[in-house]
This record gives sequence, structure tokens and C-alpha cells, in this order.
Amino acid sequence: MTKNIELAGSCQCGNAHYQIHSPSVVSVACHCNDCRKQSGSAFAVSLVVKSTDVTFSNNLKTWERMTDTGRRNRAWFCPDCGNRIYHQDPDAPTVVRIRAGTLDNEQIPEPMVHVFTARKVPWLTFPDHVTLFEGQPEVDQLYAALEEAAASSTKEES
Repeated sequence: MTKNIELAGSCQCGNAHYQIHSPSVVSVACHCNDCRKQSGSAFAVSLVVKSTDVTFSNNLKTWERMTDTGRRNRAWFCPDCGNRIYHQDPDAPTVVRIRAGTLDNEQIPEPMVHVFTARKVPWLTFPDHVTLFEGQPEVDQLYAALEEAAASSTKEES
């Protein structure tokens, strides 16, 4: 029997909350310019989860834009403090990308997949055990990498 991962998070002001109940959660780091700008850091870390495995409370606002790869990106954020909570491609609604920094505990899972590595800051190095993509992988490539990372993290927990 697979044990569900239970995680909770919220925005900075505490008005928006979420609960994750999932057999697998994969941490992904994105090094694209938009994620760096939005995170205010060298990269952004997201938890990739099936949309059916997470529940959100309170009314979140949305903002949508086209990415430089031609995909749509919709962001959900707290209308009070402006903290982004998650992202989703409206054309791929089965998966959400929750901003890992919004977790209520201080433990952000290590990113096992890195995307847009061609745009990484020069001082950053990657561990040997992670999957790297120079740009935005095709959806099937990304899902395969995420499934592999989820399977390996489940084995490590056993």
C-alpha cells in the first residue's frame, strides 16, 4: 500500500491555504528568466502534483501569460498579499506546480528535475543524480522524468 504524502502551505498573510494528499510529489527547479524574476532568486522551485491531489481554500486571483516557449501559464495568487501559490498550464489541467516556498514547514524537497538549465546562473552546479533539461522539455519528456523522480523518491522512503 502506498502512503500518501501530506503537505500544507499558505500565502504570506495566511488567508490562502492548500493541502496536498498525494502518493507522489516531485520538486522541480526552473531556471528560466520569468521564474527567476517572479521568485526574486536564481531559480524557482515548484512541487509538481496532480490537480486532483490538492485542495485550495479561499478565493485566489489569477493572471495568465504566454511563455517564451508558446505555452500558456496561469498563476494563482492571494488577492490580499499577492503571494503566488501555484501555476498551471490551462492546456494541461491535470497537473499543478505549487511554489515550494509556500510550504508551511521549512523543508523544501530537493529538486530532482531542473528545466531551462541553459539559462542557469554560472555559479550554480548540479548534483549528479538529478535530471537536467537545457530548455523546456516536451510534456511527455517532463512527465517521464517526473515519474522516474517520484519512483526513486518513493523507493528511498521505503
